[in-house]
Amino acid sequence: MARLRFNAVAGVLSQGIGPKDNSVTSPGFSRMGAVSDPDVAMICLTGQDTDGNIIRGEVCYVILHDPGSQVAFINRGQDGSIAQDWPAGTTWSHTLGAADFEATA
Repeated sequence: MARLRFNAVAGVLSQGIGPKDNSVTSPGFSRMGAVSDPDVAMICLTGQDTDGNIIRGEVCYVILHDPGSQVAFINRGQDGSIAQDWPAGTTWSHTLGAADFEATA
């Protein structure tokens, strides 16, 4: 499995999702390249306070995405996070996580 990386990919959810949902829709996904098994691309869903500070988050792995599509299929609650409810308009970003910086033997 490789963790894929794409430049300048972020957005907001077009529709809300619950903890058991496994797909997300956002115009921002149209900038993401192809993702398919066994590779993944990490995204982080974040909730902010009124000052824009991140107060909660969830790491998800994009497991299937076609270039240009606004829909991505995801595995929820990755890297020790917990699947949560997220309303439409939730900010997400394709970013790096702690696992991207861990040394391998």
